[in-house]
Amino acid sequence: MKKSKKVIILENYLINKSTKALVPASHPDYCTIVFEGENMFYVKKPCFAIIEGSCLPGGSSYIGRRTAAVHETDAKRKVPIAICTKEEIYAIPTKSPKSFNCTWLFYHHVQNFTVDESRHGKCIANMTDGIQISLDVSVAVMNKQLSRTARCIMLFSKPTK
Repeated sequence: MKKSKKVIILENYLINKSTKALVPASHPDYCTIVFEGENMFYVKKPCFAIIEGSCLPGGSSYIGRRTAAVHETDAKRKVPIAICTKEEIYAIPTKSPKSFNCTWLFYHHVQNFTVDESRHGKCIANMTDGIQISLDVSVAVMNKQLSRTARCIMLFSKPTK
């Protein structure tokens, strides 16, 4: 008989190098499902609140991180966010960040995106550890998001002189 994993519901969550994805959830006890390493956590705060709160320990506010990314990439919507440049933690939004349905993926954990054959125009995020996350956007949109994020990494992860 398989042991079932214990459901862990957290009040808050701080993004780290092992965070793979933040997925919104409509549940009375939690708002976000966090994929971290081998674990899944359920968090009472929405994805966007977790993103905002996780920018500050990295040295800037969400608004500051967003403004810098807009300046460097000319993207005005679905802007990738450098959560922490020192740790190279970069978040990729799938939709408008303030949309309830926005899933956030973390660049270094994404392997690729494939077409979801069972849902027209949608895709699957294939993570480096084999986990697959269904997304309500196309492969083309996510590949563009991945490119934008790679540009941010190239610009913001330069060693300082």
